[in-house]
Formats: sequence, C-alpha cells, structure tokens
Amino acid sequence: MTQNLIPSPGHHAGAGDVLISKDQAQETSHQQDEIRLFVFEFAKMTFSLLLKYVEEVIESDKIETYPGSVPHCRGTINHRGRVVPILDSHGLGFERDQEEARSPYIVIINVDGLVFGLTLEKHLELIYCDTSLIEQSAQDCQLYTLGMVPYREKAMTVLAPALIAPLVRLRFNNQIIEDYKASDQLNESTESLGKFIVSQIGEMTIAHPVDTVLEIVEGLDVMPLFGADSSLRGLTSLRGRVLACIDISEVLGLAPRVLDDRSAFLVLSTKEAEFALCVDHVLGIKNLALDNFQPTEGLLPLAIQQLFDGVAEKGAENYLRLMASAIVDWDRLAPFRNLAAE
Repeated sequence: MTQNLIPSPGHHAGAGDVLISKDQAQETSHQQDEIRLFVFEFAKMTFSLLLKYVEEVIESDKIETYPGSVPHCRGTINHRGRVVPILDSHGLGFERDQEEARSPYIVIINVDGLVFGLTLEKHLELIYCDTSLIEQSAQDCQLYTLGMVPYREKAMTVLAPALIAPLVRLRFNNQIIEDYKASDQLNESTESLGKFIVSQIGEMTIAHPVDTVLEIVEGLDVMPLFGADSSLRGLTSLRGRVLACIDISEVLGLAPRVLDDRSAFLVLSTKEAEFALCVDHVLGIKNLALDNFQPTEGLLPLAIQQLFDGVAEKGAENYLRLMASAIVDWDRLAPFRNLAAE
C-alpha cells in the first residue's frame, strides 16, 4: 500500500479524502532530466548550484585577507580544521567581483574532498530545474558556470563547482591545518555528519534530513478543509500537484502559523508520501554530528516524541530532528487518510 497526503484525481477535495499513491504525484514532478538546485542571492543577483555539492551554510565575520593571486578569492577562513578560500559568487558568474557587497554568510562547497566557500546574502530555496532550460554561454566570463536559466521572471546564473575546483587547487590543494586543537570540530569525522535543512517554528529549531526535503517555497495559497483536524490546514497546489498542508504548531505548544504571501513551507517526502509543512523561517543547511542526537524519550513530552526522534545540542542551539514519516503515520491524520493500492 502507498499513501500520500494529496487528494485523489477526479474527486472534489474533502476532509475525508486527502491521500493517493505517491507515484502519480511524481509523474508530474521530477523528470529524469531534472537537477536539484540550491538557490541564493548575492549582490542583488540570483545564483544557484547543484545541491549535491553543498555541505552547509555558515555565518562567519572572520574572513582573513588572502595575499595570493587566486582570482575572485575574498580571503580565507578556518573551518573544521581546514584553510577554506572564500570566493566571490558575482565574480565567478560575471568576471567582476562585487567589493561593495559584504555578507557574513557563506555556503560551504565540497568537490571530491576539496572545500571552498561562496559568498551569499540570502538562501532562497531548493528547486528542481529542467536541464534543457539552461542556456549555455560562449563568453569567456562564463568559465565557471553551466549557463543561465529562467527564474521568477529573472535570469539565474547556475554556478559549476566542478569548474571552480581547479581554480581553488591553484593554491589550496592541501587545506588541513596541522596540529589543529580547536575543540570538537576536528573530531567530527565526515562519516559521522549528517546534512540537514534547518527551519524554525516559534522558538523551536528543527532539523530535517536533506533527503526528505524536496523543495522550499513561499506564499502558497492554502484551501481550508471543512471538519479537518487543526493540524491539517488544507490543500495547496504546487506546479500541478495538490499537497496537504500540515501545521505541527499545536504539538509544540504554539498558536497556528499565520498563512499569508510571506509564509514559508518545506515540501517533505518519504517513500510513501509528500506534503507541505508550515514553518516560520528556513535558516539554511547545516552539518550536524549524528552521534550528538539523543533519543527524545524522557526528554520531551509524549506528543512531541511522536514526531521527533532525536534532539541535539550544538553551541547555544538545540535541534529537534523531525521524522517526516511520522507525520504521514500520525494518528491525528488517520481519520482523513484514504489508502490506494499500488
């Protein structure tokens, strides 16, 4: 049996009819020629790159000036025991650096073990992009890009980390800092780290395994369902797919999220289901040590334990790890679930 928090085709949406098989949704969703992009802004321009290269988004105001000759290099930082060069996203896309554009935010990129950072001002969303839409450019200034693609009535530059990597290797092929003693950062091996999309609901910081997050979107129109549980805010349409909109605020002891044109949603997916989750903000991507997550049993109220399987502390933040599959199986949604045989 497969199940999905979306209405059956040909039916008028009602509170008792919100599930079909996920396979039908995927037919109109992610085609073979699509790639997954991490979209961000810098210097009033829109950029993107393949999500598979993104390690995390960090905040750092300690960029040290780099006296070398690597083009578009703003400086370096010490990140997890490595010397990491920070490159100007605008310069990589358009050959000219934006010296007036200063931002403490950096997206950390990993290309086969070579690590570097790109400047960004705002992380926008995750999207799927049809590769046939990317317009290749023969101009010399496009040496580090795949090309341009239409995005929200603009042109978005698709940066190519695999083409940027040789630039970094000019001076930063050996990045390890010898005798690095700075706390637990170096002790977190790559194998023990998990990549998470981090969001916020009220004062709660929530970690979503990146493999369960299909997209990050804003301003969806949500159609309420008569007689539904308060956690089921209604249905919304996203590029031909109709998704259930889920709000877990009440479980967290919070008032329902306000839904307007600025509202943020995470489109979450499991093997069986796909739905939109209401959040306040998406904070970005973080690497968190999997071993740091402790079972929620005895630490959190029973109602919260149903949805979250771990809690981790990193610095001053506590992260609750959300189980997307637990929302699909949530007993509060059981009365509104239809099952369709495969």
